[in-house]
Amino acid sequence: MEHVQMSGGGPWGGMRIDEKFFMMLRDLIGQEVFKEFVKDNKMDYFDLQMEFEAQKRLVGRDI
Repeated sequence: MEHVQMSGGGPWGGMRIDEKFFMMLRDLIGQEVFKEFVKDNKMDYFDLQMEFEAQKRLVGRDI
């Protein structure tokens, strides 16, 4: 794979996308439910983060 330009983060960087995604989840299910999920299911939360990261890498690919 050839990089046309290295990513530089900024307002559209990957961490910002993660932040917005998890903010959306909190809005959908409620802040307290989300906090309880994270507290009681640390490995599931970690898996969710990793799966979201993997899916971001597939955006725009022909699969």
